[in-house]
Amino acid sequence: MASADQFFSIIGSSYDSHLNITINQYLEKNPTGKGSVLMNYLVTNGVNGNITIRTLLGSDYTVTLTNAIRITSTVENLEEIKTITNEYGQTYSTFSAAVDIKYADFYTKIINEQLEIGTYYRIVDYSSINFINGKDNADWYLNGSHCSNNINVYNPLETYVSDIEPIVVQAITKSEISKQGFSELYPQDIIEYNPYVNTIGASLRWDHAIYNGNDLPVLDGSPLQDCFNNFSAPITGFDLKWDGTNVYFDMPEGYPVQFGHFLYIYAEFDSSNYYQDGVWEPIKPGIASPTSDFSAGYCCGNDKPMSKIKVSADGKKVYLLDLTEQDYNNYDLNTLSVEATSVVMEATGWITRRTDTEKNVSLSWDWRNQVHRRYNVNLGDYDSDLFYSDDYYIAIGDTFDIDGNDNNPSMTINTNNQYNDYKTFAPGNNLFNVTSEAIGGPDYWWSAGSSENNIFLGGVTNTTFEGGTAGNTFLGECRSNVFNDNTQVNVFGDLYDNIFGADFVNNILSIYDEAYDNNFTKTNYYGNIIPGSFYENIIGSDFNRNYQFYAYDNFSEFFGNNLGDNFRENTFFSNRFYNNKIGNYFYGNTFDGIFAYIYDNVIGNTFQYNYMDDDFYRNTFGNECNNNDLYYRVRYNTVGNQFRNNTGDDQLSFNKIGDHFRGNYWDGQMQNNTFENGWWDNVCGQWTCWAAQIFDANLHARVFLAENSGWKLDYVLDDSGFFHNIIDVNTGC
Repeated sequence: MASADQFFSIIGSSYDSHLNITINQYLEKNPTGKGSVLMNYLVTNGVNGNITIRTLLGSDYTVTLTNAIRITSTVENLEEIKTITNEYGQTYSTFSAAVDIKYADFYTKIINEQLEIGTYYRIVDYSSINFINGKDNADWYLNGSHCSNNINVYNPLETYVSDIEPIVVQAITKSEISKQGFSELYPQDIIEYNPYVNTIGASLRWDHAIYNGNDLPVLDGSPLQDCFNNFSAPITGFDLKWDGTNVYFDMPEGYPVQFGHFLYIYAEFDSSNYYQDGVWEPIKPGIASPTSDFSAGYCCGNDKPMSKIKVSADGKKVYLLDLTEQDYNNYDLNTLSVEATSVVMEATGWITRRTDTEKNVSLSWDWRNQVHRRYNVNLGDYDSDLFYSDDYYIAIGDTFDIDGNDNNPSMTINTNNQYNDYKTFAPGNNLFNVTSEAIGGPDYWWSAGSSENNIFLGGVTNTTFEGGTAGNTFLGECRSNVFNDNTQVNVFGDLYDNIFGADFVNNILSIYDEAYDNNFTKTNYYGNIIPGSFYENIIGSDFNRNYQFYAYDNFSEFFGNNLGDNFRENTFFSNRFYNNKIGNYFYGNTFDGIFAYIYDNVIGNTFQYNYMDDDFYRNTFGNECNNNDLYYRVRYNTVGNQFRNNTGDDQLSFNKIGDHFRGNYWDGQMQNNTFENGWWDNVCGQWTCWAAQIFDANLHARVFLAENSGWKLDYVLDDSGFFHNIIDVNTGC
């Protein structure tokens, strides 16, 4: 007997026509603890013959199920079965036969509120469509804010259309469908479908929002140029109107409201004494309340909630149903502003979430069908010290960009016009428990999320990525996931409590002022860009050539991390580096931020060729602290044997150093330090050098101060091991 959580499909065993019967429910436990099946039949034709229940795992069962639903093994016409009753007297309704319909006809029905309530519709020509180079690039291009380097290779308006996949939805009102839809090709999938999206387009926002005096992009079939420059004449007469019953406005000719997309309306009244300010995401036929209302709280105690609206079926008129004639009279001329969507290409609806119930893969776009393009960029050509020199297909568009700020320049790397096209998951990639919490849609304003181009806008949690993970964008919270080896060239937002295998390489972390914390990486953390804080992570070994800077609010920290051997050639423009535990070979790192304090760290042997530009205190080292530039206030540190050939420009104070303090140059105060044995060939600079105690009875070496205005000082040790000046000059020593 099947387990209670298995998913079932049903097939006719005595005919060989196209599979047209699907059960889209789970086995359920009834109160007695015995299993019962909630069966929803979907039938296009009458079926004669035996019926076989088949699990998605491939096991077949007869129609008479033990401790389940008892029906006969032969059904003359399954369409006639309207209910099924199990042995406990529980009765379930069945699907009636689905009505085949083309999307254009279905759209006409739903927009005009003509659906038959309770009817199942099979949309026979659904195809996924998406901007292959990303919705943002389409927006920027049509708004004139980004040019293509070569429109024949990189066309921001290029779309991808998938093969046809019939889907089934049920009408619950005359203009709405059930949240759950189903696929015949993938019976294990549950589909959430936005039926109102009959076009995809670019957002009319920013400099090309709809208001008087502004112009709009025009797509009239003219050949596209590298820089889009085909705009309408300035808009005139775009204001609120009164028809004797309702306040309304007309959309500009050629720019109707697109159902299924976002709509934003703003207007001022009574000399800016109150406002209308709201978003519909998505806009639907019929009377629609805003999904976000920003009208309240402006000023003056005259707040008026955002009106409900109704958009005409052709999208050309928008009625503000709660506004009165007095509001119309109070309207401030030329303050109406609308953000909407232009038309680029026709669509057949939009899947806003697709869930594989067998593998628990649930994402807010049609991940089985959409295709995303990535252009080739050689990061090593930009900085061979920071990046591997291999080519990567990671750029969304003709440049690869990393934003900077006043202290850290942005990175813009041109692609080489080569590209690959990818689906969300590579064929054969065995993924389970992949979820994204974003709200799906063909575009977004404030409240919902873009759901395309392999961009995870919502949180991704408790997911296992079994294959290598490359070229993805995780903008939301990414936590408690397992990434196996080879996590490369991804973009992450807030990233914590994750487990990574080996080779975490050339990723961009902590975008949007987020943190990277409490993650475990097996080994080889190489060439990553870290614009935010990095704390309480564990990395097995090889933290090399990473770049951390304070991209947000000029502040970031690196603290509480436990890192294995080989911490090499990293660059830190962060503010604090503290409470870290690091293994051997801390080598060739640069710390050069504003107030880049380095303190309370425990570091193993071989601390060499590092550059520290700010306070360096209370750190503990093993042996071999050599050839470093420690420029500012080196204090209260404990060093094992060998402190050699280091250079400093300020204090060397209150440190405890073992054997072999040799060949160092300090151009500042050297005071109150303790040295065990072996003081040779060190040079103090122009300031004072006193109270340095050396525990070596046989040491009689001299210590010299460098020249300062033509004079030199010479010191020797007394029997107590303290320095004394043997030249009578007024130096303050």
